[in-house]
Amino acid sequence: MNEDSQLAILVLSCDKYSDLWNDFFNLKERFWPDCPFPCYLATDTVDYQRDGVKVIHFGNIRLWTVCAREALKQIKEPYIALFLEDAFIYKSIDTKVVEDNLRFMIEHDADYLTMERNRSGRELSADDQVVPHIWRIDRHRNYGIDTSASIWNKDFFRKELEKGDCNPWQFEVNYCKLSKTKEGLPGKIFFDDRQPFNISPEEVVVQGKFAPDTVEMFHRLGYDIDTSKRDVLARRKTVIGGLKRWFRNHLRENPFLSSVTRRIARLFGVEFFS
Repeated sequence: MNEDSQLAILVLSCDKYSDLWNDFFNLKERFWPDCPFPCYLATDTVDYQRDGVKVIHFGNIRLWTVCAREALKQIKEPYIALFLEDAFIYKSIDTKVVEDNLRFMIEHDADYLTMERNRSGRELSADDQVVPHIWRIDRHRNYGIDTSASIWNKDFFRKELEKGDCNPWQFEVNYCKLSKTKEGLPGKIFFDDRQPFNISPEEVVVQGKFAPDTVEMFHRLGYDIDTSKRDVLARRKTVIGGLKRWFRNHLRENPFLSSVTRRIARLFGVEFFS
């Protein structure tokens, strides 16, 4: 099988995050130097010159799902490895694992395989495992399908993008709502427990600014993120943001705690989605 004719790397971005592109591709080349797959960068109008990267311009479109659909029209490969521009790679990617996962997608007619985080949400059994390291995602898993670094069947991805025009946050929220229905999430969906795309475990951009812990983490790895065009978030705000993420992640797994916390939040006039 000629994998490089089946899978494309798509970095879905926009002009206002163009300052991240050099860092993203510097890290990709450092940690995945033998990547055999064609790589596309999709953005509004800004041009970008880099060996091995083909730029797709989708024009002055503001809705993320529309931008994604326009980008897919210009990609011939039937499978898409989707990255957002702040999904910085922080350790080596094994090309053979990615090729094996692509082969799994083709042989099992899979629609979605997340390569970033464990997506089980419950205790796994032997019936959940399809092949070593690859497991079915529970159809009622909150955030079972999201915008994490994943491999998508392009036709399935396009169909899902056509369900409604929205931003990436709402795109994920829509799947969370679907996970709570009787039918649950659509498609043949899986996760790899090795998290082989090796995306930074720390958020890169928070509230439009670089997270200081992430900047420091990459510095320890011998790479300095370019902070000349984007501010670094004040550490006080990162602590508050970290607490919010901690509560959000734990609320996903504890419906009772989620209900109680929502009620308390409403007393203070706060509404949130978890």
